[in-house]
Amino acid sequence: MIKNLSARRYCVFLGFIAALSATGMARAGDAPSSPPKAAAAGAVASSAHSAAALSHQPAKPVVLGFDQLAGYPLKITDELQMNTNRTAWADAQVNAMIPESIRKLDGQRVFVEGFMVPVAFDKERLTEFILVRDMPGCCFGFPPNPHEWVKAVVKAPNIKAEFDNPVRVGGIFHVGAERQAGYLSAVYRLDAEELGATR
Repeated sequence: MIKNLSARRYCVFLGFIAALSATGMARAGDAPSSPPKAAAAGAVASSAHSAAALSHQPAKPVVLGFDQLAGYPLKITDELQMNTNRTAWADAQVNAMIPESIRKLDGQRVFVEGFMVPVAFDKERLTEFILVRDMPGCCFGFPPNPHEWVKAVVKAPNIKAEFDNPVRVGGIFHVGAERQAGYLSAVYRLDAEELGATR
């Protein structure tokens, strides 16, 4: 957790959460940038898939917690947090801080564990939420760093909002800086397809 956050950054984060809650996660703005996928990673994934098919045993699911997702320093300066002039440069700086072990999960099916913060509904149906490391509190503590939340878009109708307990959400994971109107809105995204309790 960052201990030296400026009041400005704290207000920016609170404004970001409020904006997401009021309007849902914006679909406009800059397209997310993701690091290129290495051919070797694809070859490893293909050989692992072939081996699993031969043994007729399902592959063990990848379960991510914030100990892994936020277990490295992510030093976001004001210029990296908000940038409308050099977004490609800023995104490359942010993406370079994400460890290869996490970047290689881009496009893979994973499960992420955390607390759900619903941000958008269509009538009664949950459409978007954020997964965070800790249950949100009021006024005390520091806002999370961008690698301490996962922005999720609901892709299955059976996912319901959970306010009090940690959850395990499965889906396709995306890694890389994403911006909305120049603001760094996420480094992790999830196409949420399945919801369960943590084990």
